Amino acid sequence: IISDLSLSFSDGTSARCMAQVVYSKPQRQGPTGSILRCGIAILDMAIEDHIKLLSLLHQANDANAYLCNKVDMDSLWDFFFETGFIYPQKYEFIRNNKNAIKSTYEKLYQLSPSVASHFLYQENGRIMAHMAMIRFYENSWMIHHHAAVRSSNNRGGIMVLNQVSRFINDSHRLYSMKMDYVFCFFRPENKFPNHVFGGTARNIRNPQICSLDNFAYFHHRVDPSEKQTELSGNWKLVPAVEEDLLDLQTFYENDSGGLMLRGLHLQPDQMDCSELSETYRKIGLKRDRHIFALNHRDKLCAVVVVNVADLGLNMSDLTSSLQFFVTHGMHLTQEVIQNTIAQLSGYLELSEIPVLFYPTQSARQAGLEFEKTYCLWVYDTNQNQDHYFRFLKRLLKFIQP
Repeated sequence: IISDLSLSFSDGTSARCMAQVVYSKPQRQGPTGSILRCGIAILDMAIEDHIKLLSLLHQANDANAYLCNKVDMDSLWDFFFETGFIYPQKYEFIRNNKNAIKSTYEKLYQLSPSVASHFLYQENGRIMAHMAMIRFYENSWMIHHHAAVRSSNNRGGIMVLNQVSRFINDSHRLYSMKMDYVFCFFRPENKFPNHVFGGTARNIRNPQICSLDNFAYFHHRVDPSEKQTELSGNWKLVPAVEEDLLDLQTFYENDSGGLMLRGLHLQPDQMDCSELSETYRKIGLKRDRHIFALNHRDKLCAVVVVNVADLGLNMSDLTSSLQFFVTHGMHLTQEVIQNTIAQLSGYLELSEIPVLFYPTQSARQAGLEFEKTYCLWVYDTNQNQDHYFRFLKRLLKFIQP
């Protein structure tokens, strides 16, 4: 074990890490004895140094591939508009919260914080494709913001996907990265993510390695002038305890058996997110979570999660939202759901609150009108990744130079 090893690069920079000698083999005889060739495995290193090393490796593999480089924000916004990533409804959201979102993006893309990574494919300085990741739970990273210029000869969209995959493969073993799970939300009707992420899960066919779960998605409009209605006597909204998450776990294992609860850190031993909240706070960003139990006559009907984050951290409003996980929906009505959202609206301070509802059939049974369906994809990085990379290799085959 080498507790403090320094890697020095030709530009004068260096990266420090903890490493272990895996093997040491004589290569040839030198003037002072045998010359040895040593194999060294990196055990752990600071995230900033890890990103520095990977950015060099990505550039060595493809000169157009950039990892966490400094980004001209005007060029990035022009790219988002050009690719259609920012559509009219999303533009309205950005326009109404311009200063807050601008501040968030400057911190994410200029300061290169330890909780975020971005991947760019550029040709002659022009951004051709983009993808990003954020550490949104203690040990889970979220993949999002995938966009690419639509062109018959542009392979950037596939290449940034390949960058993200390499990043996950090269990072998840490091303790400092805290990457036990990666996840993303996508709309099933969007062909590319459904083919890539959905295709991976369908190809692996083991929900304990890679799983898919559907959520109903809608917005709740907050009316400041409307008097808040309390839940009726049979209903109570209280802070969740471990027993509530155990009940949710039992329900989910029977309903799906996938990785959703582990990926979203909703297991009984994953309730605390104070360490992550402090990490965000140190870099001037906000990340908090509150978990509640919605009970009917002292029986759990739903676990309700309030995710609090800076505006624009995710452009689809998925990081500053409410999540309903229904365990017993028999008595759950639209009125109860609306009153529950109203009681929790103060945590988010939004005029329109995004709501994710699981399972989708419970949303229908409660008479909710939802706007769209999102699919949650979760991957356990500690499992054998050969299945994933074999599938990805087939996908990338047609664009290899």
